[in-house]
Amino acid sequence: EFVAGGRHRQGRDHRGADAAAARTAAALANGHALPPPDPADFGIGGADRDWLARRQVPHPFGPYRDPLHFNGDRWGQLPRSFIDCVQPAYASIAAMRERVRAMPGLKVIEMQTGHCPMVTEPQLLVQHLLALAAAPD
Repeated sequence: EFVAGGRHRQGRDHRGADAAAARTAAALANGHALPPPDPADFGIGGADRDWLARRQVPHPFGPYRDPLHFNGDRWGQLPRSFIDCVQPAYASIAAMRERVRAMPGLKVIEMQTGHCPMVTEPQLLVQHLLALAAAPD
């Protein structure tokens, strides 16, 4: 099952050895952090791109390297949701998106926006989050 940083329960990276090696090399070249992607990769342009680019910071590499240990049975009993931002779909998480969509009992909400809905569609994102918070277990 997917957990933070693109890993599943066994701690293996689902994106493959080449992607893991590229991430490791980028992290080592940037003080053990991944440089932020260009907001244009998320479909963000113009003033919003410039605004986000000024605020992005490197992402610590640890979550990509260190598995998260948890009780899978307990986790599987919790209500879970995935907000999938599909326009454009962020290519580097394609395998994770497929994996999450195949999980039983997981509610998928699709948004017609890129990977940063808090910038491109903040009102719609808040509506989805509030609806999820108000939903009965």
